[in-house]
Amino acid sequence: LFRETGANFLLNLKKDTRCQWFGTTARLDEIFDPAGSWRYITDPATGKRIKYQAKILNLVHHGRCKVFAILRGNDRRIRYYATSRLKISMQRLLPHLKGHWRVETMHRDLKQYFGLGDCCSGLEPFNVIHWELVYLLYMLLCSYRRELHRKGLPISLHRLLLHYQFSYDLYRARHCFFSPKSVERMKRLVVAE
Repeated sequence: LFRETGANFLLNLKKDTRCQWFGTTARLDEIFDPAGSWRYITDPATGKRIKYQAKILNLVHHGRCKVFAILRGNDRRIRYYATSRLKISMQRLLPHLKGHWRVETMHRDLKQYFGLGDCCSGLEPFNVIHWELVYLLYMLLCSYRRELHRKGLPISLHRLLLHYQFSYDLYRARHCFFSPKSVERMKRLVVAE
Protein backbone atom coordinates (compact mmCIF):
# COMPACT_ATOMS: atom_id res chain seq x y z
CA LEU A 1 0.00 0.00 0.00
CA PHE A 2 2.78 2.47 0.91
CA ARG A 3 4.69 1.64 -2.24
CA GLU A 4 1.62 2.21 -4.44
CA THR A 5 0.92 5.65 -2.96
CA GLY A 6 4.56 6.72 -3.20
CA ALA A 7 4.67 7.61 0.50
CA ASN A 8 7.89 7.20 2.45
CA PHE A 9 7.64 5.17 5.63
CA LEU A 10 9.67 4.21 8.67
CA LEU A 11 8.76 1.00 10.48
CA ASN A 12 9.98 -0.58 13.68
CA LEU A 13 10.46 -4.30 12.91
CA LYS A 14 10.66 -7.37 15.10
CA LYS A 15 13.72 -9.58 14.89
CA ASP A 16 11.71 -12.47 13.41
CA THR A 17 10.49 -10.42 10.42
CA ARG A 18 10.94 -12.43 7.22
CA CYS A 19 12.79 -11.10 4.19
CA GLN A 20 14.46 -12.32 1.01
CA TRP A 21 18.24 -12.68 1.30
CA PHE A 22 20.20 -14.07 -1.68
CA GLY A 23 17.25 -16.12 -2.92
CA THR A 24 16.25 -17.59 0.45
CA THR A 25 13.81 -16.45 3.10
CA ALA A 26 15.50 -15.53 6.38
CA ARG A 27 14.80 -13.67 9.62
CA LEU A 28 16.36 -10.27 10.35
CA ASP A 29 18.34 -11.58 13.31
CA GLU A 30 19.85 -14.22 11.00
CA ILE A 31 20.90 -11.62 8.41
CA PHE A 32 22.38 -8.99 10.75
CA ASP A 33 25.32 -10.62 12.51
CA PRO A 34 25.90 -9.27 16.05
CA ALA A 35 29.57 -10.23 15.76
CA GLY A 36 29.85 -8.65 12.29
CA SER A 37 31.25 -5.26 11.39
CA TRP A 38 29.36 -2.29 12.83
CA ARG A 39 29.61 1.38 11.96
CA TYR A 40 29.61 4.06 14.63
CA ILE A 41 27.96 7.46 14.85
CA THR A 42 27.36 9.87 17.72
CA ASP A 43 23.84 11.18 18.14
CA PRO A 44 24.16 14.99 18.11
CA ALA A 45 21.10 15.48 20.35
CA THR A 46 21.99 13.04 23.15
CA GLY A 47 25.73 12.52 22.68
CA LYS A 48 25.24 8.74 22.82
CA ARG A 49 27.30 6.49 20.61
CA ILE A 50 25.22 4.44 18.19
CA LYS A 51 26.36 1.27 16.45
CA TYR A 52 24.54 0.31 13.29
CA GLN A 53 24.45 -1.93 10.24
CA ALA A 54 22.45 -1.13 7.12
CA LYS A 55 21.32 -3.41 4.27
CA ILE A 56 18.86 -3.19 1.42
CA LEU A 57 16.47 -6.14 1.69
CA ASN A 58 13.21 -7.37 0.19
CA LEU A 59 10.78 -7.62 3.09
CA VAL A 60 7.98 -10.11 2.53
CA HIS A 61 5.15 -7.69 3.40
CA HIS A 62 6.71 -4.30 2.56
CA GLY A 63 8.84 -4.85 -0.54
CA ARG A 64 12.33 -3.46 -1.13
CA CYS A 65 13.50 -1.44 1.89
CA LYS A 66 16.64 -0.22 3.57
CA VAL A 67 16.85 -1.93 6.95
CA PHE A 68 18.95 -0.62 9.85
CA ALA A 69 20.04 -2.71 12.84
CA ILE A 70 20.79 -0.27 15.67
CA LEU A 71 22.46 -0.59 19.08
CA ARG A 72 22.26 2.55 21.24
CA GLY A 73 24.74 3.27 24.03
CA ASN A 74 25.14 0.26 26.32
CA ASP A 75 21.87 -1.32 25.19
CA ARG A 76 22.23 -5.01 24.32
CA ARG A 77 18.98 -5.27 22.35
CA ILE A 78 19.28 -4.73 18.62
CA ARG A 79 16.42 -2.67 17.20
CA TYR A 80 15.45 -2.98 13.55
CA TYR A 81 14.00 -0.17 11.43
CA ALA A 82 12.95 -0.28 7.78
CA THR A 83 12.43 2.66 5.47
CA SER A 84 11.28 2.97 1.88
CA ARG A 85 14.00 5.56 1.21
CA LEU A 86 16.81 3.38 -0.11
CA LYS A 87 19.47 6.12 -0.22
CA ILE A 88 18.95 7.48 3.30
CA SER A 89 21.98 7.67 5.57
CA MET A 90 22.09 7.10 9.33
CA GLN A 91 22.61 10.84 9.91
CA ARG A 92 19.38 11.60 8.04
CA LEU A 93 17.51 8.74 9.75
CA LEU A 94 18.15 9.90 13.34
CA PRO A 95 15.63 12.80 13.36
CA HIS A 96 12.98 10.49 11.87
CA LEU A 97 13.58 7.96 14.65
CA LYS A 98 12.87 10.65 17.24
CA GLY A 99 9.59 11.49 15.48
CA HIS A 100 8.77 7.79 15.31
CA TRP A 101 9.28 7.54 19.09
CA ARG A 102 6.89 10.47 19.69
CA VAL A 103 4.21 8.63 17.70
CA GLU A 104 4.79 5.47 19.77
CA THR A 105 4.43 7.37 23.06
CA MET A 106 1.32 9.11 21.74
CA HIS A 107 -0.32 5.75 20.99
CA ARG A 108 0.72 4.45 24.42
CA ASP A 109 -0.96 7.46 26.07
CA LEU A 110 -4.06 7.06 23.90
CA LYS A 111 -4.43 3.42 24.89
CA GLN A 112 -3.53 3.92 28.56
CA TYR A 113 -5.34 7.11 29.47
CA PHE A 114 -7.87 7.90 26.73
CA GLY A 115 -9.42 4.48 26.04
CA LEU A 116 -8.45 4.14 22.38
CA GLY A 117 -9.26 0.43 22.35
CA ASP A 118 -12.31 0.57 24.63
CA CYS A 119 -15.02 0.83 21.99
CA CYS A 120 -16.74 -2.55 21.70
CA SER A 121 -19.59 -1.75 19.34
CA GLY A 122 -18.53 -4.15 16.60
CA LEU A 123 -19.71 -1.70 13.93
CA GLU A 124 -17.05 0.15 11.97
CA PRO A 125 -18.77 3.59 11.85
CA PHE A 126 -19.10 3.68 15.65
CA ASN A 127 -15.49 2.54 16.12
CA VAL A 128 -14.26 5.25 13.74
CA ILE A 129 -16.31 7.92 15.58
CA HIS A 130 -14.85 6.73 18.89
CA TRP A 131 -11.29 6.88 17.53
CA GLU A 132 -11.83 10.37 16.07
CA LEU A 133 -13.17 11.65 19.39
CA VAL A 134 -10.25 10.13 21.30
CA TYR A 135 -7.72 11.75 18.95
CA LEU A 136 -9.58 15.07 19.15
CA LEU A 137 -9.57 15.04 22.96
CA TYR A 138 -5.86 14.12 22.95
CA MET A 139 -5.06 16.98 20.57
CA LEU A 140 -7.05 19.49 22.65
CA LEU A 141 -5.43 18.45 25.94
CA CYS A 142 -1.93 18.51 24.39
CA SER A 143 -2.61 22.01 23.08
CA TYR A 144 -3.87 23.10 26.50
CA ARG A 145 -0.82 21.52 28.17
CA ARG A 146 1.53 23.43 25.84
CA GLU A 147 -0.31 26.65 26.73
CA LEU A 148 0.10 25.91 30.45
CA HIS A 149 3.81 25.16 29.93
CA ARG A 150 4.25 28.54 28.23
CA LYS A 151 2.64 30.20 31.25
CA GLY A 152 5.10 28.42 33.56
CA LEU A 153 2.74 25.71 34.85
CA PRO A 154 4.34 22.37 33.99
CA ILE A 155 1.74 19.62 34.20
CA SER A 156 1.75 16.09 32.85
CA LEU A 157 -0.81 14.94 30.33
CA HIS A 158 -2.09 12.30 32.75
CA ARG A 159 -2.60 14.85 35.54
CA LEU A 160 -4.34 17.23 33.14
CA LEU A 161 -6.67 14.43 32.04
CA LEU A 162 -7.51 13.57 35.66
CA HIS A 163 -8.19 17.24 36.36
CA TYR A 164 -10.42 17.39 33.29
CA GLN A 165 -12.35 14.27 34.35
CA PHE A 166 -12.81 15.02 38.05
CA SER A 167 -12.48 18.80 38.54
CA TYR A 168 -14.24 20.20 35.51
CA ASP A 169 -15.67 23.65 36.19
CA LEU A 170 -18.09 24.90 33.55
CA TYR A 171 -17.63 28.57 34.42
CA ARG A 172 -13.82 28.39 34.06
CA ALA A 173 -14.16 26.48 30.79
CA ARG A 174 -16.50 29.08 29.34
CA HIS A 175 -14.21 31.87 30.50
CA CYS A 176 -11.14 30.14 29.08
CA PHE A 177 -12.54 29.08 25.72
CA PHE A 178 -15.17 31.75 25.00
CA SER A 179 -13.52 34.94 26.21
CA PRO A 180 -13.02 37.55 23.47
CA LYS A 181 -9.24 36.96 23.52
CA SER A 182 -9.68 33.19 23.14
CA VAL A 183 -12.17 33.56 20.29
CA GLU A 184 -9.79 35.89 18.42
CA ARG A 185 -6.86 33.51 19.00
CA MET A 186 -8.89 30.57 17.68
CA LYS A 187 -9.88 32.57 14.59
CA ARG A 188 -6.22 33.37 13.91
CA LEU A 189 -5.30 29.70 14.30
CA VAL A 190 -8.04 28.59 11.93
CA VAL A 191 -7.05 31.21 9.34
CA ALA A 192 -3.34 30.30 9.71
CA GLU A 193 -3.99 26.66 8.95
